[in-house]
Amino acid sequence: MEPIVALPIREQLHTLITKVLVKVGRPHRLLRVIREQEATKIIEQLGLTVRYGLCAGLKLLPEASWGRSDLPAKVLGTYEQPLHEFVRRNGPVEQVVCIGAADGYYGVGLVVSGLANSSVCFEMSEAGRQVIAATSTLNGVGHRVTVEGKADEQTLAVYLSRLPSEGALFIVDIEGAEYGLLTSKILSRLARHHVLVELHPHLVSDGFVAQNRLIADASTYFQVEIVRDRGRELPDIPELVSLSDDQRCIICSEARESQMQWLLLSPRAVEQ
Repeated sequence: MEPIVALPIREQLHTLITKVLVKVGRPHRLLRVIREQEATKIIEQLGLTVRYGLCAGLKLLPEASWGRSDLPAKVLGTYEQPLHEFVRRNGPVEQVVCIGAADGYYGVGLVVSGLANSSVCFEMSEAGRQVIAATSTLNGVGHRVTVEGKADEQTLAVYLSRLPSEGALFIVDIEGAEYGLLTSKILSRLARHHVLVELHPHLVSDGFVAQNRLIADASTYFQVEIVRDRGRELPDIPELVSLSDDQRCIICSEARESQMQWLLLSPRAVEQ
């Protein structure tokens, strides 16, 4: 049996400091700092133009990320990978409607990539609306991207009255407010469109009760599918060759607090 070789003093010191930081602080906060630092290094190598995936060709602003540590995943096209098949299967669409559009990654990106001809971005944050507008201008599609404020049942009903009766893609990501917004009445108005909803039962009281009610209501009007996040499959691309295992793991991670689920709603087949 070969003797165990002691780690170099520098490595021992790094390990000791890390253990102290973990004990003094919260491990998840330390991991967040590490992710942000590594993501900054990676994005310096990659740049801010999305290279692959649903939003290929989209030019991002430095501040145009809901979380800066998500930028590498967005640029490489692995961000929210479980949704990609649904979007591609049902596109291109005439219009994508993003409710909770954040920085416009989908609202602008799907227009740039050709998966949507135009978009409407509902975003309650003024800062977010400014970033969406600036990003659409940067990408030369400002005339095809409409930016609105917060979507509620009343404003959404008014918007739906002006929308063609079928064929749009709705992406809903509103941090738990989906259970109040997507009433049976609104779902019935959306029934001829495709709808993708990020689910956040852990962010509201009795969240799983509300989620079960939403799924039951949606089942009345749609074919319902639930997709769970089961990790990422990194593409075989040259940009990943020079990255370490840890860096590739950082690209895969979106720092979710729990396993995410998405509700995918497709119009029921029209009976002949």
